[in-house]
Amino acid sequence: MKIVKEYGVLLIQFVRKNWILLLIFAVYVSVAYFCRWQTCILKLLIGYPCPGCGMTRAVFSLFRLDFAQAFYYHPLVFLLPVVLWVIVFSKRPLISKIHRSTLFWSILLVLVLVVYILRWFYVYPEIPMDYNEHNLLHFILSFLKR
Repeated sequence: MKIVKEYGVLLIQFVRKNWILLLIFAVYVSVAYFCRWQTCILKLLIGYPCPGCGMTRAVFSLFRLDFAQAFYYHPLVFLLPVVLWVIVFSKRPLISKIHRSTLFWSILLVLVLVVYILRWFYVYPEIPMDYNEHNLLHFILSFLKR
Protein backbone atom coordinates (compact mmCIF):
# COMPACT_ATOMS: atom_id res chain seq x y z
CA MET A 1 0.00 0.00 0.00
CA LYS A 2 2.94 2.30 0.74
CA ILE A 3 4.27 2.00 -2.81
CA VAL A 4 0.87 2.89 -4.30
CA LYS A 5 0.80 6.01 -2.13
CA GLU A 6 4.31 6.95 -3.25
CA TYR A 7 3.32 6.59 -6.91
CA GLY A 8 0.18 8.63 -6.26
CA VAL A 9 2.22 11.42 -4.68
CA LEU A 10 4.65 11.42 -7.63
CA LEU A 11 1.77 11.55 -10.10
CA ILE A 12 0.19 14.48 -8.29
CA GLN A 13 3.56 16.28 -8.17
CA PHE A 14 4.05 15.72 -11.90
CA VAL A 15 0.57 17.03 -12.72
CA ARG A 16 1.02 20.08 -10.46
CA LYS A 17 4.38 20.85 -12.04
CA ASN A 18 3.16 20.42 -15.64
CA TRP A 19 -0.55 21.21 -15.41
CA ILE A 20 -0.48 24.09 -17.89
CA LEU A 21 1.23 22.01 -20.58
CA LEU A 22 -1.05 19.06 -19.90
CA LEU A 23 -4.13 21.28 -20.12
CA ILE A 24 -2.99 22.92 -23.37
CA PHE A 25 -2.24 19.52 -24.88
CA ALA A 26 -5.58 18.07 -23.76
CA VAL A 27 -7.56 21.04 -25.12
CA TYR A 28 -5.64 21.00 -28.41
CA VAL A 29 -6.12 17.25 -28.95
CA SER A 30 -9.79 17.39 -27.92
CA VAL A 31 -10.65 20.32 -30.17
CA ALA A 32 -8.70 18.82 -33.07
CA TYR A 33 -10.38 15.46 -32.59
CA PHE A 34 -13.94 16.76 -32.37
CA CYS A 35 -13.47 19.28 -35.19
CA ARG A 36 -11.59 16.69 -37.29
CA TRP A 37 -8.59 19.00 -37.68
CA GLN A 38 -5.11 17.86 -38.50
CA THR A 39 -3.36 17.41 -35.15
CA CYS A 40 0.22 17.02 -36.36
CA ILE A 41 2.01 20.38 -36.20
CA LEU A 42 4.72 19.28 -38.67
CA LYS A 43 2.08 18.12 -41.14
CA LEU A 44 0.33 21.47 -40.80
CA LEU A 45 3.60 23.31 -41.48
CA ILE A 46 5.26 21.30 -44.26
CA GLY A 47 2.64 18.74 -45.27
CA TYR A 48 4.65 15.61 -44.53
CA PRO A 49 4.07 13.39 -41.50
CA CYS A 50 6.36 13.39 -38.47
CA PRO A 51 7.68 10.26 -36.70
CA GLY A 52 4.76 10.48 -34.26
CA CYS A 53 2.04 10.92 -36.86
CA GLY A 54 -0.91 8.72 -36.07
CA MET A 55 -0.12 8.46 -32.36
CA THR A 56 -3.19 10.46 -31.32
CA ARG A 57 -5.48 8.32 -33.46
CA ALA A 58 -3.73 5.22 -32.15
CA VAL A 59 -4.41 6.28 -28.55
CA PHE A 60 -8.08 6.95 -29.35
CA SER A 61 -8.24 3.49 -30.97
CA LEU A 62 -6.82 1.99 -27.78
CA PHE A 63 -9.53 3.75 -25.78
CA ARG A 64 -12.05 1.96 -28.02
CA LEU A 65 -10.10 -1.31 -27.46
CA ASP A 66 -9.40 -1.54 -31.20
CA PHE A 67 -5.83 -2.82 -30.93
CA ALA A 68 -5.42 -3.63 -34.62
CA GLN A 69 -6.44 -0.10 -35.63
CA ALA A 70 -4.16 1.35 -32.95
CA PHE A 71 -1.25 -0.66 -34.33
CA TYR A 72 -2.07 0.50 -37.86
CA TYR A 73 -2.11 4.16 -36.88
CA HIS A 74 1.17 3.87 -34.97
CA PRO A 75 2.87 0.58 -34.00
CA LEU A 76 4.75 2.18 -31.11
CA VAL A 77 1.55 3.21 -29.31
CA PHE A 78 2.01 0.18 -27.05
CA LEU A 79 5.33 1.62 -25.81
CA LEU A 80 3.73 4.94 -24.91
CA PRO A 81 2.62 3.84 -21.41
CA VAL A 82 6.16 2.65 -20.65
CA VAL A 83 7.70 5.93 -21.77
CA LEU A 84 5.12 7.96 -19.84
CA TRP A 85 5.72 5.80 -16.77
CA VAL A 86 9.47 6.46 -16.97
CA ILE A 87 8.92 10.21 -17.39
CA VAL A 88 6.24 10.65 -14.70
CA PHE A 89 7.82 8.42 -12.06
CA SER A 90 11.46 9.29 -12.74
CA LYS A 91 12.03 10.10 -9.05
CA ARG A 92 11.69 6.42 -8.06
CA PRO A 93 15.16 4.86 -7.62
CA LEU A 94 14.93 2.12 -10.27
CA ILE A 95 12.96 4.23 -12.74
CA SER A 96 15.43 7.07 -12.21
CA LYS A 97 18.21 4.84 -13.52
CA ILE A 98 16.16 4.08 -16.62
CA HIS A 99 15.24 7.75 -17.05
CA ARG A 100 18.92 8.78 -16.94
CA SER A 101 20.00 5.87 -19.14
CA THR A 102 21.41 6.93 -22.48
CA LEU A 103 20.91 3.37 -23.68
CA PHE A 104 17.15 3.46 -22.98
CA TRP A 105 16.62 6.73 -24.85
CA SER A 106 18.98 5.70 -27.68
CA ILE A 107 17.11 2.43 -28.23
CA LEU A 108 13.82 4.32 -28.18
CA LEU A 109 15.12 6.88 -30.70
CA VAL A 110 16.42 4.17 -33.05
CA LEU A 111 13.14 2.30 -32.75
CA VAL A 112 11.16 5.46 -33.58
CA LEU A 113 13.36 6.18 -36.60
CA VAL A 114 13.22 2.60 -37.91
CA VAL A 115 9.42 2.50 -37.57
CA TYR A 116 9.19 5.94 -39.24
CA ILE A 117 11.26 4.80 -42.22
CA LEU A 118 9.33 1.53 -42.55
CA ARG A 119 6.05 3.43 -42.45
CA TRP A 120 7.28 5.62 -45.34
CA PHE A 121 7.81 2.49 -47.43
CA TYR A 122 4.80 0.44 -46.37
CA VAL A 123 2.10 2.95 -45.37
CA TYR A 124 2.74 6.20 -47.31
CA PRO A 125 0.61 7.75 -48.83
CA GLU A 126 -2.19 6.19 -46.79
CA ILE A 127 -3.50 7.76 -43.56
CA PRO A 128 -1.80 8.71 -41.24
CA MET A 129 1.30 8.91 -43.44
CA ASP A 130 -0.45 10.97 -46.09
CA TYR A 131 0.56 14.35 -47.48
CA ASN A 132 -1.42 17.38 -46.31
CA GLU A 133 -1.68 19.61 -49.37
CA HIS A 134 -3.18 22.42 -47.29
CA ASN A 135 0.03 23.04 -45.36
CA LEU A 136 1.54 26.40 -44.48
CA LEU A 137 4.70 25.95 -46.58
CA HIS A 138 2.64 25.19 -49.70
CA PHE A 139 0.46 28.23 -49.00
CA ILE A 140 3.51 30.51 -48.59
CA LEU A 141 5.24 29.17 -51.72
CA SER A 142 2.04 29.55 -53.76
CA PHE A 143 1.64 33.10 -52.47
CA LEU A 144 5.24 33.98 -53.39
CA LYS A 145 4.86 32.56 -56.90
CA ARG A 146 2.02 34.99 -57.58
